[in-house]
Amino acid sequence: MIATGAKLGGINAVGVWLSPEWKKVEVDYTTMSAGTTLDFQVQDFPTVPGEVFLTDDISIRDITTLGLEPAIGEPDSAEDDEIPLQPTLHPSPIRTSAVLSFATARPGPLRVEILDLAGRRVRRLIDDQEAPPGRQVLRISASGDDGKRMAAGVYFYRIVAREGVKTGRFVMLR
Repeated sequence: MIATGAKLGGINAVGVWLSPEWKKVEVDYTTMSAGTTLDFQVQDFPTVPGEVFLTDDISIRDITTLGLEPAIGEPDSAEDDEIPLQPTLHPSPIRTSAVLSFATARPGPLRVEILDLAGRRVRRLIDDQEAPPGRQVLRISASGDDGKRMAAGVYFYRIVAREGVKTGRFVMLR
């Protein structure tokens, strides 16, 4: 999401006039050969003094390795613009709480846990053997399953779903 009064575009892009309101902007990029890298740069040229350019919730997805075809006979209930799993966590780093969101395409077992650096489970966010497909939004608080405040440091979230396992990391601040 981007908010500003400038125009978004580039060498190969038509450009999008942006407004002071938040606006979702999608950029599709196809690599010309395997092993290439993607460098993403945002440049802002303010039209008035004091103008601010803000970005939030940027996602870069490799859609060639996700296996997006739904299983035969099973509903594809994840929202059309969501790719299965592809979690987002915000805010990060975490002071008091954060939101972990992702989408599943098929019903079935779903487990989401918070692990410390040693791989020990600190918190179980969900453990459902028959979770429905679709968008999942889970709140991560600063306390573990024991009710005590989690120490400052690096933690991992692990999502285990029918689509596979996805792990990410985050920092908990005091």
